[in-house]
Amino acid sequence: MAAGGAALLRQRSCFLFLCGLGVLGLALCGLAQAVVISEFMASNATGWMDEDGERSDWLEVTNLSAQKVSLLGYYLSDDLEDLRQWSFPDVSLPPQSSLTIFASGKDRSLAGRELHASFKLSKTGGVLALVAPDGQSLIHAYEVAYPPQLPDVSYGLDMQVQRREIISGNHVARFHLPIDDSLGEQWILPEFDDRSWQQGVMGLGYAREEDPSNEGNEPVVDPPS
Repeated sequence: MAAGGAALLRQRSCFLFLCGLGVLGLALCGLAQAVVISEFMASNATGWMDEDGERSDWLEVTNLSAQKVSLLGYYLSDDLEDLRQWSFPDVSLPPQSSLTIFASGKDRSLAGRELHASFKLSKTGGVLALVAPDGQSLIHAYEVAYPPQLPDVSYGLDMQVQRREIISGNHVARFHLPIDDSLGEQWILPEFDDRSWQQGVMGLGYAREEDPSNEGNEPVVDPPS
């Protein structure tokens, strides 16, 4: 996440805890098909720092639609009895993009700057809602209390992703066990000729257990199925 930025695309190394809509007990209406609270972290121990150098908790709203969506006048709240806790400034979400808001209690809502909600998230469990400008309609909410949160583990929705297989499980690969460092980094060059290397069907690796018949420390290759 770029320090000091407001609209931040998803790039993270933290773990994502995924749950289905039915398990979370979500309330959806209005823009619900477009904007959701896709993820949040209520126990940020060693993760992202905000512009003050503090590890504030955070949440992320995502525009799932193919159209730009304005969030001006919408609210975030962690209290269903007070749905107008924090209002968005004049910010828009491009299609298929996300916006990160720190749940720090610092109440900062200047468009183009790092956004901070006026409340903090409870790591022992709670609710979280995205509310329409009327201050009453829930656009998207974790209306049934989310469970206690683990340090540095985010919680959110199971987002649809596209998967593409790069190397199949039965792909034939070549391998080489060097006896010295004379090969250097030549093998990573596109024009490197590896035809003299051994080959086998994926996966390749070393056996975990000791094998008396493998005293030469040769790799174990799974036979073709």
